[in-house]
Amino acid sequence: MTIKQHSPEWLEAKKSRVGASEIAGLVHYYCKEELKALKIDFEPYNTALQTWAKVKFGIELPFPKSISRWGLGMEQYIAGRFHREQKQIGCIQTDDFIIKDELSACSPDGYVRTLENLKIQDFDKQVMIDNTWKKGVFEMKTTSFNQASDFRDGFKWHYIFQMQHQMMVCDTNWGVGVVLIPKNPWEAEELEKGYILGKMEDKDYNKSGIDDLFFLEHFVYAKKPKLVELINMALNKFKSDLDNNILPMPYSGTKQTLLANEKQVLAMLHPTRFGEVIADEVQDGLLSEMKILQAEKKKVECEEMEARNKVMHAIGDAIALIGTDYKAKFDSRMSLRFSKIK
Repeated sequence: MTIKQHSPEWLEAKKSRVGASEIAGLVHYYCKEELKALKIDFEPYNTALQTWAKVKFGIELPFPKSISRWGLGMEQYIAGRFHREQKQIGCIQTDDFIIKDELSACSPDGYVRTLENLKIQDFDKQVMIDNTWKKGVFEMKTTSFNQASDFRDGFKWHYIFQMQHQMMVCDTNWGVGVVLIPKNPWEAEELEKGYILGKMEDKDYNKSGIDDLFFLEHFVYAKKPKLVELINMALNKFKSDLDNNILPMPYSGTKQTLLANEKQVLAMLHPTRFGEVIADEVQDGLLSEMKILQAEKKKVECEEMEARNKVMHAIGDAIALIGTDYKAKFDSRMSLRFSKIK
């Protein structure tokens, strides 16, 4: 069954189903030994507990607006550039929401096809894909300059599981994942993103210089039976926990965002146990002390910035300022560095 995203039917259907972006969290929780045997190691973007709360009670944390605005805002550019640069694969965007059964669904960013009489090697160099494979799924991602190295060996594992889930739901045997990577680090990321999103209205990306700012990498994957088997195993165990009202154990890793997200979900599930608590006298004193320390830290940061500006003014057109014990020098990226003179 296929319905359109952002429709009333979509809003209702997606609350009670596991989407492709959530499947890696379930596999990570329910298939630990199987992942270890396959030497697959990754940290998910969301947890089994979060997905359980969404499917069971409709409790879902809002996605950060800045992230969704950037990712969604760049999709048309990514798809258009991929279409312009690729000579072997055609792509189209879609707003389909595909429902496989009472628990599984997905919303691929688009679909791909090999162009006539052409064969494509998959990323793992195991199969050749041609037009007899019919359509595949298309998934678009953005990343930061600092995380570009994460894609050196292909798509991240949670993205691979996302695509495998899409292939399973859409009954396709292959897909393409693309990632937009900044060529250089950004000094003011949000400002630069806002500027680029504004340029998306121009449509003439070459003239706007947008192409010069990014690399566009793509990875072709075939359906992997072992990974689909893990996905089905995770879904079956998850369904059993849903049916038996068994809340998955909290996340036990070190990813701070996941720990914070689960705290918020637990507070919404059980406010009297996990929500707000009233501080006693000692705790109230700690809160006051923390506020004072934060104010002092802010004051020191302002003083440091003022001193840095004075040093930069003193350096002027030179590259360094040498003192008796310390020096200030611009590095290769023209960032001002302070160090002790040996």
